[in-house]
Amino acid sequence: MINYAMFGANNVGASGAFFEAVLAPLGYKKCHDGDSIGFAVEGDFANPGTVWVGPAFNREAATPSNGTMIGFSAPSRQSVRDMHAAALANGGSCAGPPGLRENYGPNMYLAYVRDPVGNKFSAICMAAE
Repeated sequence: MINYAMFGANNVGASGAFFEAVLAPLGYKKCHDGDSIGFAVEGDFANPGTVWVGPAFNREAATPSNGTMIGFSAPSRQSVRDMHAAALANGGSCAGPPGLRENYGPNMYLAYVRDPVGNKFSAICMAAE
């Protein structure tokens, strides 16, 4: 089980606003606001999978790493579509539109996006429609 994920940000406020909008359809709420911004399921640190947005630890420019991607569980196919729409509305870009990916499994419904820095992530629903 993943305890947390960290996305590097060159503008923590802008990236925090992006992730606040994008993670809301997946049940995440802001749980910390400071040098880094944290988001947790229902805003509770006790839940696994906390997401952090902040500057790179070495204080150099944050850049996306090639081949790194985080997949968030989504409660419904609609929440996948909502996450994708929120990403596009808040400065992100489409890296794969919402839809079935039957080559991964019969009910694999997901969307891929990139945040304004270029970090790639997805939302995945495994439930049948």
